[in-house]
Amino acid sequence: MTLDFSRLPEVINPAFYPLLWDTRRFNVFYGGAGSGKSVFAAQRYVYRMATKKGHNVLGVRSVDKANRDSTFAQMNQTINAWGLRDIFHVTVMPLSITCKHNGNQMLFRGLDDPEKLKSITFANGPLTDIWVEEASQITPTDDHQLRLRLRGFAAVQKQVTYTFNPIDAQHWLKGRFFDHPLPLERATVLKTTYKDNAWLAPDDRAELEGLKDEDLTYYQIYALGEWGVIGNVVFTNYVVEDFPLNYADFDAVYQGQDYGFNHPFAFELVGLKDGELYVFDEVYKRQRTNGELIEDSRAYFDERKILESVKRSTTTGDSAEPDRIKEWNQSGWRVVASKKGPGSERFGIDFLKHHRLHIHRSRCPGIAAEIPIFKYREDKHGNVLDEFVGFKDDGIAAVRYATESMHSRSDWGAL
Repeated sequence: MTLDFSRLPEVINPAFYPLLWDTRRFNVFYGGAGSGKSVFAAQRYVYRMATKKGHNVLGVRSVDKANRDSTFAQMNQTINAWGLRDIFHVTVMPLSITCKHNGNQMLFRGLDDPEKLKSITFANGPLTDIWVEEASQITPTDDHQLRLRLRGFAAVQKQVTYTFNPIDAQHWLKGRFFDHPLPLERATVLKTTYKDNAWLAPDDRAELEGLKDEDLTYYQIYALGEWGVIGNVVFTNYVVEDFPLNYADFDAVYQGQDYGFNHPFAFELVGLKDGELYVFDEVYKRQRTNGELIEDSRAYFDERKILESVKRSTTTGDSAEPDRIKEWNQSGWRVVASKKGPGSERFGIDFLKHHRLHIHRSRCPGIAAEIPIFKYREDKHGNVLDEFVGFKDDGIAAVRYATESMHSRSDWGAL
């Protein structure tokens, strides 16, 4: 079978194109948001799987659930965009992609289930490639265990690719690849920003550039791709953990939605138990129409066997999107508009801060990533303001809407 990849220079960002054939043991793609790091990683794996027998790829996130809408979705998007659907077999239970004409495979796993990681096997040959998406969320121990999987003889060069934003100057990734860099023949390190992405949407570009006026720390990290330390965080009384509680186990359950397309859509379920709040389930997706999100939510909660409970209960949605709320209601859900007003965001955040928050690590990776970096704004002189940075806070907004009905209670401690 002959495949035509002559137009690759037209669809791959120039900053990444020379690395399409890089075979060094470690590839480190870091920098600002919207630079195309993850897009290129997917493009390269699709190209390798289609063109050279012997590549078996593992797509990794800190939490398994996050793969479906990131690594797996990006691979499928590339396959579709390049017109290669006929040569790949894709399954969703479990997540896998197989090249029909050479047997190359890609599997997807989370580091929240070590036993599944240990049992990885491919139909033809050993593991050869690992893509660690959002690598800043994994630990050195996780990384060590992953690299141990790259053993045994293979017909192609084995490689680990890391993609991440440099959110913490104290992170082990900085120590390993930057402070004490490996020899050039062992590692390729590439920094990119939104300026390197020829296909970034104008709205996304404007948002990243607007961080310069919103918050200098966020601007340096997410726009300029510089190592930083996110201080002045809002939430401190929280824990990200896997806990056994489910829908029927709580004294009450509250549901909230924050709408987005390029921004994530977030549907968060919040349980109340013994005066503490548990964010125990979520649907968190990007670039999906409202109709697709309704179907995504139906399928997810049906799989979790709580669909009827969720549909019967009232969900509070962002009042700025009345058309979306109407469509949810027409589809059989009970969604009401939030009651925004002066100071409502601050009041909602303060309410959450006054309660111990438990975030389910495996089921709620979206908000679990937001909580640690949600911060107070700083002016250009570094002064901390009594305002919040409105960036990467979609799950938090959904939780605010979910708990809105509790905000009017005078005695928060009595909950």
